[in-house]
Amino acid sequence: MQFKVGKWVLNEKRFSILEGENEIELSPTAFKLLQLLVLKSDEVVSISEIKKQVWNTEYTTDNLVYQTVRNLRLALEGGEEQAYIKTVPRFGYQLIAQVSHLAQESSQDKSPSTAPHDIEKTLHNKVSISNLVLTLIITGLIAICAYLWVHFKQTHSLVSGQEGETNTPYLVVIDSGTHNNEKKLAALHNKLASALNISDVISAQNNTFLETVNDLGSQPKLVIKYLPKKDAVLALVMMGLPSRLIHIEYQPFMKFDTHKVFSNIASQFTTPMLRQGNSGLAELVRGSKELKALAALSESENIKNAIVKLRLEIDTNSLNEQQTRAKHAFINVLLAFYRVEFIEEDRLQAGVNYLLARYHQSNYSLIAAALYLANNDNGHIAFQLLEKLEQDHFLTFIQGLLHIELDEDDRALKHFEKVYKHEPEFEDNAYFYFLELLYSPRNEELLQYQTTLQSYPYLSTSIDFVFVNWFMMRGDFEHIFTLLSERQAAMSCNDDFAGTLALLNVVLSNFEESEYWASLLPARDWRLPWLAFSKHAYKKNLTAYPQWYQSYAPDILGGDSLFEALFLNVTAYLALGEKQQAMSFYSQMRKSLSSFSQEALLDVANVVTRVQVESLSIDERVRLLSQLENTALAMPADEIALTDLVLARFFVLYGDMSRAELAMIQGCNKSPATCLSWGAFPLLSRVANTKNIAQAKSQAMARMVELQPRINLLNKQLRDVCEKD
Repeated sequence: MQFKVGKWVLNEKRFSILEGENEIELSPTAFKLLQLLVLKSDEVVSISEIKKQVWNTEYTTDNLVYQTVRNLRLALEGGEEQAYIKTVPRFGYQLIAQVSHLAQESSQDKSPSTAPHDIEKTLHNKVSISNLVLTLIITGLIAICAYLWVHFKQTHSLVSGQEGETNTPYLVVIDSGTHNNEKKLAALHNKLASALNISDVISAQNNTFLETVNDLGSQPKLVIKYLPKKDAVLALVMMGLPSRLIHIEYQPFMKFDTHKVFSNIASQFTTPMLRQGNSGLAELVRGSKELKALAALSESENIKNAIVKLRLEIDTNSLNEQQTRAKHAFINVLLAFYRVEFIEEDRLQAGVNYLLARYHQSNYSLIAAALYLANNDNGHIAFQLLEKLEQDHFLTFIQGLLHIELDEDDRALKHFEKVYKHEPEFEDNAYFYFLELLYSPRNEELLQYQTTLQSYPYLSTSIDFVFVNWFMMRGDFEHIFTLLSERQAAMSCNDDFAGTLALLNVVLSNFEESEYWASLLPARDWRLPWLAFSKHAYKKNLTAYPQWYQSYAPDILGGDSLFEALFLNVTAYLALGEKQQAMSFYSQMRKSLSSFSQEALLDVANVVTRVQVESLSIDERVRLLSQLENTALAMPADEIALTDLVLARFFVLYGDMSRAELAMIQGCNKSPATCLSWGAFPLLSRVANTKNIAQAKSQAMARMVELQPRINLLNKQLRDVCEKD
């Protein structure tokens, strides 16, 4: 017997596939893999089994399997995406093309005969063949009817809740870690369990939910999670083994329509999955420069042009309406995740569900679903969906973003670094790679990448300002002036540009120029509180900062201010000896959110403030501070002297004057104006007049005088950038 797969006939002697006169030779391993998939065409073949059967070992790398599958697909499909071999994410592959058998012809030639008995034999054979065909047709009709009856019975059972069927879904509840609304949640779970005829509700942990779901086998699964922060319910529909996500429901808890949600979910369980077509997303991701720069452009005027060009490219180059819809849905999720555009929740959810239903085996459909989930406080679930997919550069980049969402910066950096080494022109990845390097202990490695800006024609200047911030951390004003001057033609008047010049002027005590650049920033920009605080501290007029804050706060979230602004307000009151005022703002500070600071700085700033505003015993004070000593010692630097101010106060309160002095000197290197402001803080008086600090102040004054001509010229040159915009 010979096998025919789709249009191809397998030739075992030549390790080839044939279609008429067209013959394609395969490698022995690719042909062996094809034979394995043919023999097991009614099931999914796991990667581990492929390794055993094709290479006779489990220790073959996954990449070798992936490459062999790609080569085989190229031969069979000729560019038609997964028309022959279906990828089952996180598990293996299945042959989905039709497999048939061809009877081998006899090697002996038979002469035609017209003898009566030969004619009779021929007629008898024709009748036998006709009977055989009729039998096969009847058998096929019986099989189809049986399948339709079974499918109807399963559908009826799932929708009506009849007992006795074996395909009832599982209800999996992810532990939300909260006891709020516990009774109402239990009632919701019971309603869903009753509607789906489920006897047992299975509990899963947030970090390992997919493992729990896969352990349940191939039955349909409904996964429910309550989101305390949003007071909403997330419902995921998963099918098969390994479990694949096919539908997402997300509704506010108080408006959760159990009947409507159940109807939607039940229809997903009982509707046959669509066979994946070609979404065109892979080509879009690989080929669009704008798509690979969306995150880096998010603070730039160029973002609008990039989005227009990207959407025009989708409308122009898509093969059909389905591709167009799929691509737009994918882009919408990216824009929402990057916080570039606000897109209605219903529209996002509908787009993700379209991708999952129409292109459920595509990596990019799962990427869209993962970003949507991460955007709704489900980073752990999102990461699990992508963890074991076939890797490409874009997927590795997305996994890096999810690590950032999960506060796993070390792992994020490794993902971005991996992609950058292979594809440095991938702008978004390069931006996040350098940004993560900047705030990591490895930031000195940025030195080797200074020529990157000239090597690749990036659409955005965001990467320029990563390097500007690094130079500012080091007090390297020479490189800042050079970079901004040389890159002037590429600059646009955005927040990075104006904010950098506002900071650069304030550290050199050019307050009038600093205020000009600050006036170009939006009201919620993170730099504004520090700019105002630095100015008033330098002028020994900290009473002016609380007044400034009172006019600033109403513009920020309706009066609910950000952490840094409140922390500086409390710091000003403490420096002025107004402890009662400091206490009232301290209570707000503890509840506020940070706009840019890392967790370590927030922890140390909070304990420093608490020690100063609360009446604590010496033992309690030492206990609180000692708990954060290692955190303070390992605190990463930033581009402004806020970290140095916090550390100096911490170590003075802790009684470690040498480290307090070191923190103040570091502040002097990056901000000469701040160096001359240490005397505005009575807490630091024990260190502010030491010999080393006096020397640092003298050097700071000399640098400010030396750099005045340079900064004045730079301001004059760069004002044109904003005035022409």
